[in-house]
Amino acid sequence: LAAAAAAVPAVSPVSGGTDLVVQATERLEAYKSPQQTARIKLLTQQHGLSDEVQLALRLLAPAQLQQLFAGGEELRRKLAGSTDKNGLMRSLISMLDPNVNALVNGLQDLEQAEDTQSRGAAPASGTKAPPLTPDDLVAEAQRRLQANKSATSAAAIRKFAGDHGLGDEVQLALRMLDRTSLEELLSGEAEVAERFAGAA
Repeated sequence: LAAAAAAVPAVSPVSGGTDLVVQATERLEAYKSPQQTARIKLLTQQHGLSDEVQLALRLLAPAQLQQLFAGGEELRRKLAGSTDKNGLMRSLISMLDPNVNALVNGLQDLEQAEDTQSRGAAPASGTKAPPLTPDDLVAEAQRRLQANKSATSAAAIRKFAGDHGLGDEVQLALRMLDRTSLEELLSGEAEVAERFAGAA
């Protein structure tokens, strides 16, 4: 397990909801594989694992996931004999990559906070939004990227990121902003530059 974990670079600590969604989406997109997805779904169905465990498995790098599945019969025996299958899987996943559990926990906290705000804003509705699945997460990110797709915006974002030394994660987050919000941010670039300078 340690060898597989060492083979994958650590994810930088997250600082907010947008960062969480960006990092999770990047992993899901980078590690997407029909074969691996099928194996994960089969495992979760066979042992009644939660959506959170399924998401955590899909956030693992291929080498780490292969290391987990290499347990084969031993893994199945452990799950069959466990009274807390989800806890067991989260523990194994954490051994492979602690950042995955941090991402899943952060996304759960974010979802609960948004649900609390939603219920506070509309207490009479009595309805609770269903939990986000991994597919929902990817679909929402792709929807935002497609809805706000623009060659002009993409060029402006690349220039802005280059001018201020921003990474790919920040660029992806900027691409998810609607056009009005992006224009407001870019129009205040001088103020943003001052804040960057003050934070340096």
